[in-house]
Parts: sequence; structure tokens; C-alpha cells
Amino acid sequence: MDEKLKGQLLASLEKQFGEKQPARQPRLSIVAAVPEPEPEPPPALDYINRRMHERMIWQLMYMYAGCGFREIYNDAVRGRGCLAKLGDYEVVELHEKMDRARECLAEGISLHEAGLLKESSSWSENPSRPP
Repeated sequence: MDEKLKGQLLASLEKQFGEKQPARQPRLSIVAAVPEPEPEPPPALDYINRRMHERMIWQLMYMYAGCGFREIYNDAVRGRGCLAKLGDYEVVELHEKMDRARECLAEGISLHEAGLLKESSSWSENPSRPP
């Protein structure tokens, strides 16, 4: 292409679209990673709510005696001695675990399959005596 024609073409394009802007370099900056905030600890239970969770734990152990609930309880209090020495979060967690065990029994899922009993547990799926 001829230089004169190139110049004319470039002039008409500039006239039509405005002057050619020089290419700008992108302005990049390093941004420090913002650490995720730590999750808030669960609120402490008041006396009434804690007693409600403890009572439900005892009721589930009573209702499902011989089904492995005592072993779930023993795993939770191992090294502590009793339910009263567990923290609020641990009491709620034990109640949820026992409620899940109840649902598993209702659906016919063994507690070992559900991962609620440790392999070292002395409780067997087929106890020699009826519950």
C-alpha cells in the first residue's frame, strides 16, 4: 500500500473515531491476602438449655438401652468422668450425635456403619441378650 493512501486512511479514521489514544499500561498492584475471620465460638448455654440437652442425652440412653448409646456416651466422657464436666459445645455435640444414632436405628443403619461407634468399642451389633 502506498504511504500517501495509508496516511489518508489513517486521517479519515482519526477524524471518524477521534485521535488515537496511546496504549496505557495496566496498573497492577499486589494486594495482601486478607485472612478469613475466625469462626465465632458457639454461645455458652444458659442453665436451662444445658439441662435440657443433658436430660435428652439421659432419655436417649434410657430409651435405647442395649443399642450402643451407652458406648457413645462413654466415648464422649472418656477422660472426664461424667457429663457435668463436659463443656457446653461438647454437650450439644453429644446430644446431636445421639439424635443421629436414633435416626440411624430407625432407618436400619448400624451405628458402626454410620461411624458413631469406634472400632475399639466393646459393644457388638448382635448382643446376646435382647434389649
